[in-house]
Amino acid sequence: MCSKILWQYTHSTLLAFAENPLAAKDIAVFARTHSGILYSPMIEFYLTWLERLSTPEREADFGSLASGLINMVEKDALGIVVAVNRNYGTTEHDQAIEPVFEAPFADFCASVMPCMQAIAVSESEPKVMPVVIERWREHAADIVDASI
Repeated sequence: MCSKILWQYTHSTLLAFAENPLAAKDIAVFARTHSGILYSPMIEFYLTWLERLSTPEREADFGSLASGLINMVEKDALGIVVAVNRNYGTTEHDQAIEPVFEAPFADFCASVMPCMQAIAVSESEPKVMPVVIERWREHAADIVDASI
């Protein structure tokens, strides 16, 4: 596992989901689905899943999922990475979502970059992770430039 920034109980369920091979079309749909908010647990899940897909026989699935990391930054609406606890069943509106983690995208990007680079090294040719890494770095720079 690349990073231990934040793991919630949902990760065990998601990783069990990732253990069972999905059809290529399902991975492609998953990679295109995004809310516009960058959630650290979801990014960490993608990276862990990519580590597991980094085999020659799964390279097409790897590429589809890696494209999801680009989709995340292209649809980023806030320029921050967050994690929340959702308190289902609460009747108090202000307690339904509890912030757990928040970081500027550039800081979070720097923290996951070693993991992305390690995945890029282990990836078979043709490599897509260098494109993902470049796009994440560009997004981080764009956000910093916009705040100046």
